[in-house]
Amino acid sequence: MKDSITRRLASFAMAWLACVGAQAATINTTLTVNATSGAITSSSGFTATGTATFTDASIGSGTFSSKFDLTATDSSGNYTAPYTIKLSGGETITGILKIGPAILQGSGDGSATVTGGTGAYAGATGGFTSLTGKGSFDNNGITFALSGAGTISTGR
Repeated sequence: MKDSITRRLASFAMAWLACVGAQAATINTTLTVNATSGAITSSSGFTATGTATFTDASIGSGTFSSKFDLTATDSSGNYTAPYTIKLSGGETITGILKIGPAILQGSGDGSATVTGGTGAYAGATGGFTSLTGKGSFDNNGITFALSGAGTISTGR
């Protein structure tokens, strides 16, 4: 009987360890975003769409979308906007993007926090604290490209 209890406890312990180990994964990756807005028809904001690529193959790449409100800036004067990256597998990563106004005049920096998503990224956290890039603003709209290293902690 003692052996039977020991085997059951060992099985339970192994199952518990497997579940605990599957709860979260921290992925170190580089994010690259290339986005454009098209002609801006409103003085209050614009929607930028484009591509997002991660260097970690388990994440892959997808489409980027963010709606900027030009009247919403943080205490440092950065434009802030919610973003969604729809990955090729159908999952999404969501968060808040901040870009400095200098990027729209040639070059600058920004950051992106990860606040969630869908699928394996539901409840995800993390961020990319130092995105560098370049951009432009003219009659045709806004174009920007950002890239930088960071982490995503998933609910996996």
